[in-house]
Amino acid sequence: MDYLQKNFFLLRAFIVTLFIGLFSSDANATHICGADITYQWISGNSFRVTLTLYRDCSGIAAPVNPTISYSSASCGYFLTATLSQVAGTGQEITHTCPFDSTVCTGGLNPGIQQWQYTGIVTLPAQCTDWDFGYSICCRN
Repeated sequence: MDYLQKNFFLLRAFIVTLFIGLFSSDANATHICGADITYQWISGNSFRVTLTLYRDCSGIAAPVNPTISYSSASCGYFLTATLSQVAGTGQEITHTCPFDSTVCTGGLNPGIQQWQYTGIVTLPAQCTDWDFGYSICCRN
């Protein structure tokens, strides 16, 4: 490689690096950190389903009424149910040092809130493979 080719290559590499640095942005997923689904038998085919979400306080707001899915492949059912927010949930569950604060309370440290939702689901048939699920875009 002669002198001009080498310098042109270095100049081009510098311009590309500069362009990427100036016009790039961070990609962050700050939504739901995790979730749990539990159920309690009430009677017959009726169950109380509880969805517990763990929300990053620096992310989007917690959903108001999330929708869960439930299905049975053997019986051919693919259904949804909307759950209601449990009053008093949304409390911060982050453990911090004394006199320290998280994003949830106006500080700089990461913080997590716990949100609970519940509803009654009556299964349409007694199938052996009921599957309950919840999904949301962009978990962190």
